[in-house]
Amino acid sequence: MKRISIFGASSDRIPENYKKEAFIMGQLIADQGWCQYNGGGNLGIMGSATRGALQNNGEVHGIIIEVYKEFQAEGLTSCVTFDTFHERKQGLIDVADAVVVMPGGVGTLSELFHYIDDLLAAIHKGNKEPPLILVNVDGFFSGILEWIKSKVVGEHFLKEELWASVILEVKDAECAINKLKQLLY
Repeated sequence: MKRISIFGASSDRIPENYKKEAFIMGQLIADQGWCQYNGGGNLGIMGSATRGALQNNGEVHGIIIEVYKEFQAEGLTSCVTFDTFHERKQGLIDVADAVVVMPGGVGTLSELFHYIDDLLAAIHKGNKEPPLILVNVDGFFSGILEWIKSKVVGEHFLKEELWASVILEVKDAECAINKLKQLLY
């Protein structure tokens, strides 16, 4: 069974379009017979993706930090607790056959850049790591992607071919699943 880790917002105050796309992502992961891992929260992207998977009889495994245990989603297949965000991030990466990043705040960006660093190091060592899919729902990540392309890559802080090899940008959950089917089989 393929394991898909999802990084995304924990806030429920975010616009509905992001939560809806996360719900669809959860449904589609379950439809593939894959299991989902996420931060274990009951709100925002995490909660919506969890509910989507559980509605379709999918497996969802939470990896949560102790301080947020009170916000744990109901119905999780399992839940592991860590003390720090760093441990949680690494736990979500270590179990994954693929990492999917959906809209989120500073925590999600931390997870995204942490994993990009891991991917760049793996490329340098000649290792293969699980693919990174960035779900750019309604252009959520477009500003930061443009900054990376114009400043980080454009001013030679990162080679263009390296950047192109670490991140796969898609527009929605359906495109993400189609890309994952190509990459995982």
